[in-house]
Amino acid sequence: MGTRVTRSLADVVVPKLLFLCALASVLATLVIAGLLAAEALGFVRTLGASRPAAGTPSGLASLLAGTVLATLVAVLVALPLGLAAAIYLSEFAGPRARRILAPTLDGLASLPTVVLGYLAIALLTPSLGAHHVLLSGVALGVMILPYFAAQSAHVISAVPQNLREGAYALGASKLATVNAIVLKSARGGIGAALLFAVARALGEVMILVIITGHTPQGGWDVWVLEASSHLARASLSVTIEGALALVALALGMAVPASIGAAAWLEEYAPRGKRMSRVEKLARTLAAAPPIVYGLLGVAIFVRVLGSGESTIAGAAMLALLLLPRMTTAFREALRAVPGSLREACLALGADRLRTLREVVLPAAMPDIWRGALRSLARAAVETAPLAWIGALSLSALPWKLFVAA
Repeated sequence: MGTRVTRSLADVVVPKLLFLCALASVLATLVIAGLLAAEALGFVRTLGASRPAAGTPSGLASLLAGTVLATLVAVLVALPLGLAAAIYLSEFAGPRARRILAPTLDGLASLPTVVLGYLAIALLTPSLGAHHVLLSGVALGVMILPYFAAQSAHVISAVPQNLREGAYALGASKLATVNAIVLKSARGGIGAALLFAVARALGEVMILVIITGHTPQGGWDVWVLEASSHLARASLSVTIEGALALVALALGMAVPASIGAAAWLEEYAPRGKRMSRVEKLARTLAAAPPIVYGLLGVAIFVRVLGSGESTIAGAAMLALLLLPRMTTAFREALRAVPGSLREACLALGADRLRTLREVVLPAAMPDIWRGALRSLARAAVETAPLAWIGALSLSALPWKLFVAA
């Protein structure tokens, strides 16, 4: 009797908790939108009537044109190459090639943008010229290419196998099946992956700052200087310790919430227009530039809670930054689990919660770990939120690289 009551209580409570995890993305999106609207309105109200001196260039037209042009070049570079890599990895590569290429893509997607910026200057400047907008676009395209390819490969792999087998039974070749069946079934997920990649390109600052003329001012001093509370004088050992602390705290917050949100969206969420709106809001949150999360941290932790700049605040902002990306990756992992496993478990009398805990999550765990590692690398090199909320109280690797650039 007690076991039945416990199971019934778990069947009621656990879906509610999973729903709250999914609701976090929606609430964060609404808070960010309200914060940006309030700050923009305050800026417009307090804007003076001063004009720039004669001959001084002003306005956002040139900045917007350069950003849009660089992003378009990045999409032209990343879309065909990334889609081709995803198709090969998911449909044509053998097991050995997948074991090599999948971790390689994850590693390339985790490269710090400061590294890509300097590589672009070293390799492409002789051909394209210094500070050229095409150089920025190509560098951005190379930056988003591994992420887009890896996410698209997961989406394509999640297409049900029976669709492929049906096409083969009708006499279609493998290439025709991929073109007519697989890509059409996966176009929604591929579009979302491209949207996330473009959002990262639009919100990227470090690589453009480097390419447009800034030069490094680093040296051996980052290895030999003693620990200091001042970021520019902190040694690399202290920097690494700070980065590990931030990443550990951020993952401790983001991973459980992301797994809960993904589980509710895939296993419990009702389908319909309301659910599609929730998913769109979650994608909007994933597309927000990282600096927006820093502004959100200032509004919540500094102005509302009065906690000031702290490690916990920086980790919370990184966790919020990772939440929509990890939720998307974990959803793809759960979606890739064959439906026959769920049906067999339910046919044996198990409820949905037990099926999720004992069948679905263990089967999806390799892809979940892969998505968590990609997010970990993303958190370890993120700079913008730390610059606003967490950098002044802890020397961390992303902020150290930003100071040294």
